[in-house]
Amino acid sequence: MLEQQNLSQTARTTNYTQSTLSARVQKMEQELGAAVFQRTSFGLQITEAGILYKNFLRQTCEHYELLQQQLLVQPTQITLGMSRSSIHLYGSVIAKALQQQGNSPNFIIKTSGIINGQVRRNELSYAIISEPVQFFEDVRYTILADEFFDIVSHHAIQLKPNQPDFTLLVLSKTCVYTTKVVQWLESENINYQLKEIDSVGTIKDLLQLPRMAAVLNTKLIEPQDQLTEHLIPIDRTTKTYFICHNSVPSLLLPSLKKN
Repeated sequence: MLEQQNLSQTARTTNYTQSTLSARVQKMEQELGAAVFQRTSFGLQITEAGILYKNFLRQTCEHYELLQQQLLVQPTQITLGMSRSSIHLYGSVIAKALQQQGNSPNFIIKTSGIINGQVRRNELSYAIISEPVQFFEDVRYTILADEFFDIVSHHAIQLKPNQPDFTLLVLSKTCVYTTKVVQWLESENINYQLKEIDSVGTIKDLLQLPRMAAVLNTKLIEPQDQLTEHLIPIDRTTKTYFICHNSVPSLLLPSLKKN
């Protein structure tokens, strides 16, 4: 609550009801003897006391995680669940961070829904996923980044009904990017074929062919690619979350945020 200053957003993130969160804020303020939020017509606004308390809690969490690092024997291999898009964006950063800690990563590439359940069952050390359909109370969800995606190609393609089929290249048929674009294409009766390719380099090579387009995170597109963006009237933003079970210390998170 102190970080987000938004009751409804915090309710979605933590899977608590807004009334429960309001009660916890009241209890927090009673214990501190000071208001942490000012109620305004624009919503909650954190007070000076709230900022001081937030900083105190952050430092306490950092000290506790440092204590866990000193007490726990770290495994030599850490399993990470990731989507194909996520591993292209964050794989090298994670591998470097783990190697510096004396660990080696074992990447498990699956869809966000499957990975979310595996973390809940403690089958994975950590995971990086797109915004999940369901938030579990025994899993910690930390927003890592806001992402943006689009349809791109080397050739102009008319995304209109009654046009010849074009091939849509994707890293995963089940990722949130693909789902949003496919829903829009079908709602507009646009003819397309879907092809899953697990390499960004291969996708860019195939885009040299006519009637080829791709759904890609914009961070995967380099300026020299000279790709044509197809702006479509849907929400093309998503959030990427770092998640781990409550029983697992989030030792990797500081390195990811730093990078």
